[in-house]
Amino acid sequence: MYQILILPFIIEPTITPLLERFVLKVESEVALMILTPILAETEENPREVSMIIRGLTVAEDMLFQPAKFWSIWDHFATRIRESRLISKLDDSRYYSGDELISAIFLGSGWKEEVRHWRSLEGFAERVHNLFVALPPTATVLDDYVRFLYHIGEQSMPSAFCHVASRLQKGNPFQLLSKDNGKQADRNAGTPVKLDNPLDSL
Repeated sequence: MYQILILPFIIEPTITPLLERFVLKVESEVALMILTPILAETEENPREVSMIIRGLTVAEDMLFQPAKFWSIWDHFATRIRESRLISKLDDSRYYSGDELISAIFLGSGWKEEVRHWRSLEGFAERVHNLFVALPPTATVLDDYVRFLYHIGEQSMPSAFCHVASRLQKGNPFQLLSKDNGKQADRNAGTPVKLDNPLDSL
């Protein structure tokens, strides 16, 4: 009944938000069945898949269905972690799907004053575990530190132990080659004051 075979790059813009809200309202098993074709496109269409992840974050901010959201997030995180794109991060010779890393670390245009997201409560460890599981690259470190800056304040200072561990495993000069959260999110642009914690995408 719910098996809708769709791909993110052919979904009409008006349909995408409806899909993102819908999968947060149905049972997790049904949501996975609907999202399976999109998950399968993670490696081939990373930009489009990242847009779906960002949209799901916005939908979760409105609906507050954390258990369902994080169940879906886990599936996307697993696909990203196992993707061949990960081995090409920071390699300028390839389009490596940086948007995916930003999206999975919840980089979605947070208002400047926001420092915590209620949907993280009880689930933040999943983000930290993903950071540790991914290879030590500048892209991963940059997006993780942005996550801590924008909505992960309650994870500090303990989260910096993860950062220190990654710096020890990689080349610190290379890992710190990006802004690491000191400037506005590169994908979201300048934050705009809205009633909700998230900006429109």
